[in-house]
Amino acid sequence: MSSNFRYTWGDTVFVTSTAPQELHPGETGSVCGMRETEGANLYLIEFKNGDALEVQEHQLRPATNVGPDEPSHVHCTKHSEDENIADIKMALTRAVLDGRFSIESARLIKKSGWRSALKAFPTEIKIEAESLFYFIEGFEEEVNEGYVDAEEDPELYGRILKLLKKL
Repeated sequence: MSSNFRYTWGDTVFVTSTAPQELHPGETGSVCGMRETEGANLYLIEFKNGDALEVQEHQLRPATNVGPDEPSHVHCTKHSEDENIADIKMALTRAVLDGRFSIESARLIKKSGWRSALKAFPTEIKIEAESLFYFIEGFEEEVNEGYVDAEEDPELYGRILKLLKKL
């Protein structure tokens, strides 16, 4: 892979207003992958709603440094660390409200944008939180692929409650 990438994994970027509609123009997302093609650098951008799309480098700007060509009504600054943690805490709380952790809850958590928010977690619980989120994604994938018949995961339910007490 070339070292000529403008952005790197975890950077928060803004999709320019001139990008095609399917690329979420005017929205911010987190870089979660990158690759070279002939003549272009492509970035896999994960948006807060869970969508992940490849976007060409020229259609991106740093989220904290948007140029004058972007509309002033677009809010493209990063969430504060407290807002990121609050968003994830709310998603986790919703996921266990009915006293269980279901496949539907796993799908919602997967779309919550936890990867970009993880940077804001306190150091002492960051590894625990990251592990939990990967287990949630794994549960969802195993159900989708037919490896697991259970529509609920009591162990994940318990781990979520434990993490919520620490947040």
